[in-house]
Amino acid sequence: QNALLLVFEEPPPYALFLLTAEHYDRLLPTIRSRAERLALTPLSLKECAALLEAKGYPADQAQEAAAGAGGVVGQALALLTEGSAQEARTRAKQFLEILISGKEWQLAAQMKKNAGTKQAFLDFLGALERLLRDVLLIKEHAGQTPYYPGDADLCTRAARTLTNVQLTDIMKQAADMARRLDTNLSQSL
Repeated sequence: QNALLLVFEEPPPYALFLLTAEHYDRLLPTIRSRAERLALTPLSLKECAALLEAKGYPADQAQEAAAGAGGVVGQALALLTEGSAQEARTRAKQFLEILISGKEWQLAAQMKKNAGTKQAFLDFLGALERLLRDVLLIKEHAGQTPYYPGDADLCTRAARTLTNVQLTDIMKQAADMARRLDTNLSQSL
């Protein structure tokens, strides 16, 4: 970011910079002060699913991927096409199954399976966060669209087994791990 700052302080007259940042608040204040922020929002789940259906994906898969990606088309396509996203979801479901089975001692073995690349672990944490959000929605009868409608049975069992305190604690820990990993430059764990 410091190298960018040098260019921003004295930009060439013909230059127009377009920056993208997943975390605006992590940019240096001096860069933020020289930039204009344009926040892009995801499509509605209905719009995202319609785009995926137009690309030839079955309606049920398109709706689930749109929900799983929160309306972000690129992420929805990744959920439909990339094995790593499907694997992350499968591992997150296995993790949740262990949590509700009361066999916490198996979590260490499950976490070892999740070890690997930084991105694979971040994918797992993201899938786990979405599953836990669905559990909270069911638990609180929120009526919002779940990320993973196909996992309603698992999420319902988890809602009956885990307390709100347990769920929020697990979500906080997962978010903290993801934040720490995200700031770590190494691609391995």
